[in-house]
Amino acid sequence: MSERLNPLVELVQARLREFWREPGIVFWVFGFPLLMALGLGLAFRSKVPEKPEVAVVVIDGSARAEGLARTLSGSDALKAHRYASAEAFRALTHARVDVIVELSESGAKYRFDPTQDKSPHAQLLVDGLLQSASGQTRPLAT
Repeated sequence: MSERLNPLVELVQARLREFWREPGIVFWVFGFPLLMALGLGLAFRSKVPEKPEVAVVVIDGSARAEGLARTLSGSDALKAHRYASAEAFRALTHARVDVIVELSESGAKYRFDPTQDKSPHAQLLVDGLLQSASGQTRPLAT
């Protein structure tokens, strides 16, 4: 028998020798993907999501509307601020708030821009808070 190795083993050894002789190839195969993974990991690290901004407008000065406004202001899940009606619409058009909640004795009315990313989520969050604050026996008309 000859002292020769299997042809496949010789081919693999030749390819590995070629690979290690070129330092540029070693960088592009091992170094560059590692640097890309580190760079993208730093760029897209997760952050705590921002709380939705809610404009609360009390239409009539009823006790029910005032109580619901206090419920929204006391919530830790969102940032609620009292606004006048015209000021709230201006804030919504400039994307300073995500949703406007108009509270009255008859219920709540939501106004939001569906093209803003956080607006539909903010509307659902506010609706859930108001429904739970109203209780199960007398649900809030929205």
